[in-house]
Amino acid sequence: MAQKFVTCKPFTDEYKSRAAALKEFEAVAENLNFSGGDLEKLRKKCDPDFIKEVRQMYGMRSIIAHRYGVSTDIDYNQVWDTFNTRIGEVESVVEKLIEEEE
Repeated sequence: MAQKFVTCKPFTDEYKSRAAALKEFEAVAENLNFSGGDLEKLRKKCDPDFIKEVRQMYGMRSIIAHRYGVSTDIDYNQVWDTFNTRIGEVESVVEKLIEEEE
């Protein structure tokens, strides 16, 4: 599956799936930017390494969002790795923090 994600040809089903995954990643990373309000309170409770991780994901999101999918600008192997490891880890931490606030 990773190989199809990384090397897919334009306008194939794999390409469309990758485009959808990239848009979803943009949305998730944007929401994790921890700016203002309740998110700012969560940020203060987080481990600095976690905040660094979130900032790196936001940086990746910026590359994806503002380069408009130009293949030479995006390391799809790194994006695939992020989808399959880091997103779930970050989600778990955020869910735990939100539960503690309630």
